[in-house]
Amino acid sequence: MRFLIVNLMVALCGFSALAEDEYLPIAVGHEWTMNATIVSPTGELFEGTAHRKIEGTVEKDGKTYFRSRTLIDAGPMKHEYTKLHRKDEKAFYFLDESKEGAAEQVEIVLPLK
Repeated sequence: MRFLIVNLMVALCGFSALAEDEYLPIAVGHEWTMNATIVSPTGELFEGTAHRKIEGTVEKDGKTYFRSRTLIDAGPMKHEYTKLHRKDEKAFYFLDESKEGAAEQVEIVLPLK
């Protein structure tokens, strides 16, 4: 599932020659609607949409994160989740706040190449 979101974000943002500070712009109120294709472990394909909205900010461990809610609706596969995201010049990070004590993880290494 993690790779699906990364692929969706990369497809959404593309690989244009943007300045580093323009990679994956993130701010409260930003929304993305994306086409989604999910491949099950058995090879079954599910087509649908994914919608992500940045709803607000959260301070955690001295860092400012953006709370993003994502809803994936691909046929019988409906999934909604919330994550905290932040970025700096090195990476786009996420923190799964639904898991107690979860550690920050790198989602996308920057700059995109």
